[in-house]
Amino acid sequence: KSRNVPELPTLPAMSSGRQGSTERGVGCPTFRPSIEDFADPLAYIASIRTRAEHFGICRIVPPADWRPQLALNKKTRVKTSVQLVHELQERSTAADAAFVQQYPAFLDSRGKQVLKKPPAIAGQDVDLGTLFRLASRRGGYEKLTNTRSGWRELCRLLQIKDSASGAAAALKKFYEEHLLAFEQQQARRSLAARLAKVEPAGPLDGDAGDHMAAQVLEAMLASGPVGYDDLSDGEAFSDSDEPAAKRQKTKQEVPPSKGGSVSRGGSVGAPPGGARAMKVPDNIHTLNCELCGGGHREEHIILCDRCDRGCHLFCLNPPLSGVPDGHWVCPLCVTENHVRSARRDGSIMTLKDFEETAHAFRRSYWGSDARARKMGPSDAEAEFWRIVEQGGPAVQAVCALDLDTTKCGSGFPQGLGESYQADPWNLANLPRLGGRHGNLLRHVGDHVPGLTAPQLQLGSMFSCRPWHTSPHLLYSLSYLHVGEPKKWYGVPSSAAAQLEEVFREKLPAQFGTQPDLLFDPMTMLSPASLAERGLVVYEVIQEAGEFIVTFPASFVASVDTGFNCAESVCFAPADWLRFGGACADRFCRFRQAGQVCHDQLLLQVLERDEELGTAFWALPELERIIEDQQRQRVRLWDSEVVHSRQMDGSVGWDKADTKERRCAVCGTNCFLAGVECDCVPQRAVCLAHVASLCACRPTERRLGYRPPPWQ
Repeated sequence: KSRNVPELPTLPAMSSGRQGSTERGVGCPTFRPSIEDFADPLAYIASIRTRAEHFGICRIVPPADWRPQLALNKKTRVKTSVQLVHELQERSTAADAAFVQQYPAFLDSRGKQVLKKPPAIAGQDVDLGTLFRLASRRGGYEKLTNTRSGWRELCRLLQIKDSASGAAAALKKFYEEHLLAFEQQQARRSLAARLAKVEPAGPLDGDAGDHMAAQVLEAMLASGPVGYDDLSDGEAFSDSDEPAAKRQKTKQEVPPSKGGSVSRGGSVGAPPGGARAMKVPDNIHTLNCELCGGGHREEHIILCDRCDRGCHLFCLNPPLSGVPDGHWVCPLCVTENHVRSARRDGSIMTLKDFEETAHAFRRSYWGSDARARKMGPSDAEAEFWRIVEQGGPAVQAVCALDLDTTKCGSGFPQGLGESYQADPWNLANLPRLGGRHGNLLRHVGDHVPGLTAPQLQLGSMFSCRPWHTSPHLLYSLSYLHVGEPKKWYGVPSSAAAQLEEVFREKLPAQFGTQPDLLFDPMTMLSPASLAERGLVVYEVIQEAGEFIVTFPASFVASVDTGFNCAESVCFAPADWLRFGGACADRFCRFRQAGQVCHDQLLLQVLERDEELGTAFWALPELERIIEDQQRQRVRLWDSEVVHSRQMDGSVGWDKADTKERRCAVCGTNCFLAGVECDCVPQRAVCLAHVASLCACRPTERRLGYRPPPWQ
């Protein structure tokens, strides 16, 4: 490979049995510190790290007399969200709506009627739309039949008890009788649409169809080549992530057509046979990337087989190394058919109104206040996963996530002299803690909610925080102020790659739409479905007054069993720096702009932090960055990028800059170095994406670099 890809630090493997001193869940440890141990939160977490990090998550129960009162003003107004619980795993798509519209018409064309009541298999009613949706998203009839336990898995999702495979066989037979022909019809229509993206008003016979295709081809080739012909120098510096050329436009002699002519912005002349004329767009000779907006490197632009819009291969997320075989649909078209998130904007409420709304929903869902009181956390959790996996009934849960405590207030006392105001476990103080195990984020000058200040979360029954890692793979600490318990699930960093593979396997359609799905945490898979793939998921229930610690690079999720109020913040003791390389590479691969510049933070730590323990972790990370910069700059020189300039700005490259310069491809802050060209004054790229900067020769590009502070 042209650059080293850092890997997550390897942690010792743990067995799948129960480990540690746990009271609840599977293998998730609970710690009860003494008053003396509880004096310094970062020192205490450091003392339990070797015992707890292997689980990805742990619970800390404070001493009995540590009970700060909730300090929030209930008249505070907050912006809420609505989570579509039934779509946390199976998103609604255009195909779902199409089934409701097209299936009755399909039956009518065959002289059949829609079933008056849902069919029952093994005593369980089966909704046809749900069955068709679940089957389609798992590859349809043939793939289910050819996959081991395919139909049994479908039975499990539909809550059908399958004894000795009898229900699976019955479900398969029912599908063959009622839905297989409809599936085959939809497949034929989809194939026809691919073969005829431009559908004429009437049928085209052989000569007319060939004539129209020839005229369109003639129009597209009329402009000749774009850019300069020889890109060998530009390609000399190319990353393994960068694609090979899609095509190179060349001038071709196309014989004039007999049936008509083509003019820019006009219409193709009428072909023989009376078929309608086809209008040629005014911009047919202009090819721009819909993602970055640039028209450079046109030979790297791939055209969508549905809308004809273009995207650079290297702008896609993740980038493509070449033109894929067969039918390719751009992210814009795919997004039109797939809802990106299972969360919608809600209304603005006071904290008091939110609590009343949450309680009212709980009573309404269970049918009465008396029954709601009987339902415990385990009942709410089981019902949550039933809704998620079955994709219904439609349930909406109100929540308010990631509220900036500098605006809405913290749940911990903040008034000068108030009890717990200066307590180190007060999460508003955690970002500024120093000392031997100090928080490195105290060196971040900007206000970054969740990193330099805590965030507040309000939950109701069935609201959740789907699977995610903390920003920048940081530690996080969460405190439950008041309310019903919160159920947590954790997968340690040692199994993070396996979890991502399971997600891609179980949700291929969603990852096709959104390859960075796990950066936008709105997708849930149950612990049971993960366990089927060999993953061990550690679980714990967090009661009011307890802390949850999540460790770097671990995946965590949580489910609320009723109204509650929690507060959380990320932190970075020095040992977090061992994850720096993996974090930077992850951001680069998935085109994600980080909240904090890792390189800049490291230099600030080396300048300001005098703790010997910090140097122990910081120096290896500095060596990694220096080696990476040296390697990439040598490659840059070899590719004939020989001009350079020194940055003199504290924020951007120049003193007048008020914003940092970010890579136009991946969004990384080009703090240490980047490449620019005079042909695109406002554009810069990091050293990993130099080949994507512009169409100029390498000798016309220029390296911008920042000298280290100790020089």
